[in-house]
Amino acid sequence: MSVEHVWGFLEESGFIYPQKRQMINFDAAKATMSRLLCKNDVFKGLAVTRGGEIYGHLSAVRVYDKLWMVQHMASHPYKKEKVSHALMLNLAMLEYFETSPAVEWVRATYRHENKRVSRLYEALAAQVTDPSLSKVQYLNCMRISDLPPVALPKGYQVVLLPNHENLVPDEERFESLSEAYSRAGLERRREFLGVYHGRLLVGYAILEVSSPSLNLSDLTNAFRVSMLTDDSVALTLLIHSAVAHYNALGQEHVTALIEDGLVAAFEGVGFERFKRYTFWTWHRSLCRQFYDFIKGWG
Repeated sequence: MSVEHVWGFLEESGFIYPQKRQMINFDAAKATMSRLLCKNDVFKGLAVTRGGEIYGHLSAVRVYDKLWMVQHMASHPYKKEKVSHALMLNLAMLEYFETSPAVEWVRATYRHENKRVSRLYEALAAQVTDPSLSKVQYLNCMRISDLPPVALPKGYQVVLLPNHENLVPDEERFESLSEAYSRAGLERRREFLGVYHGRLLVGYAILEVSSPSLNLSDLTNAFRVSMLTDDSVALTLLIHSAVAHYNALGQEHVTALIEDGLVAAFEGVGFERFKRYTFWTWHRSLCRQFYDFIKGWG
């Protein structure tokens, strides 16, 4: 399918609404999407079509070595079909993931306000009895455009950490993925910022850097912060340093994914919260169980 065909459907279905459209650089997004729609190892798209017209569309991108993130799910309302377009897409997705050895973990990222998606995914998550196979996390999506630099207090230092994959969970390991994106003509990498007080690492930020609009909500161009001690000075330094780093890369709007306990600190320096996401990560061994459950979904 052409970029125009897919993009037109995403706008027509309401997936790309006016506020989101204003935040997207269309030319950059089109360039990224055109490369994703070619054969590669980092993107999979599924569509329900009839007579050349798209009725439902789902895509997934490989965001870590063994983890794929489901995104861009949109569909028209159904009337006569026994199974909705959204459920058709989910069934096809599960079939693909179940037979793909490269997929070990799947991440569904959605907003609670999207009732069709949240109702289905929350019902699926409730079927999982082994907590090691399923993890739910709630993150606030916050943005800022301009953040003036701050003076570095005595005794503090912010540095780029050379390689700290040990700071992320196993399902988010990132070792060889940059090469796969490079072969597709795209970029995806990760950097770590650490803040030290004296010789002690007191906090760090994980910075995701990807081609523009790899995810239309910029979740693949966002940073997360983790504090190892309760140090408000270090946290402020880390936030300012992360924003400056993205600005230096040419990003006008900087996005952060923040746990509830850090929202006030980010708002205190000027970040605005505009969305709250559910990040549901689950193991591919659940594909068959989920498939059977969806087939009986009412």
